[in-house]
Amino acid sequence: MDEPHSFNVDICIGEFSAVRWAKGADQYLSDLIDVMEENHWDWSYHAFREWPGWSLEVGEDKNVGALSPAPTARLRVLQAAFARNALTDVNTAAPQKSELPVAPNMATPARPLLPSK
Repeated sequence: MDEPHSFNVDICIGEFSAVRWAKGADQYLSDLIDVMEENHWDWSYHAFREWPGWSLEVGEDKNVGALSPAPTARLRVLQAAFARNALTDVNTAAPQKSELPVAPNMATPARPLLPSK
């Protein structure tokens, strides 16, 4: 993994995911994020509220497409990764309050990905 660093280029993993009913999807996502973070690669999850199969808010049962009443294991993995990458105030090193904008979606009721503090 040293070659990209020898060319002084940034790497961005633009899309990654696991279908919600895949066994071990949460561990797969966690492992991918760990590799990307260890290598200081930028990344973005695919795809939030695009299709129920990718949805972090719908449970693991392939036959149930409703929102999960509790955070899914996959959602908790992403929340933990976002928390590790929280913005900080460079003057105080204190975490900045960051609200993720959540646009209404006709297929999925709007609710924030991260809890408000």
